[in-house]
Amino acid sequence: MKIRLPAILATLCLTFNATAEPLLFTGQVQSITLQPSGVGQCSLPCGAPKPPVNGIQSICISNMGGCQNAIVKVLTDHLGGGAEGKELAFASRTGEWGKLNFPNMAEPILVYSRGGQPRWHPLVEREGTSYVDAPDGQRPLSDFINEFQAQPVSSR
Repeated sequence: MKIRLPAILATLCLTFNATAEPLLFTGQVQSITLQPSGVGQCSLPCGAPKPPVNGIQSICISNMGGCQNAIVKVLTDHLGGGAEGKELAFASRTGEWGKLNFPNMAEPILVYSRGGQPRWHPLVEREGTSYVDAPDGQRPLSDFINEFQAQPVSSR
């Protein structure tokens, strides 16, 4: 009897592709699994090959990568949902050139979503204060949390 790893992971974790529920937590990546397109749950970018029509063969050219399944352990649920200690699974396509959507690092990260694909930023600890290391600069984690919670639910 063959048991597939994704089936086992599905029983141990909650899986997210894109989520309508807001997410905001400090987490730690536990594992990242990569799959090539066309294997397991990772579909081909253009679907199954199509037979020729009137002798004309269609082709698909895509720079879409394979798939990534990231398991992230919730260290602190900043929305008070009680998810601490749970492991969440995030399934997504890898970006062009195989870019990962979650980091392959052990340091804590901030994971958030406002009704779409989850995003993340590294966290930096300085003099007892956690800072979000976002593209627009570092800012205190508490400020990020307050701004996130202040936004209307429809814009999250």
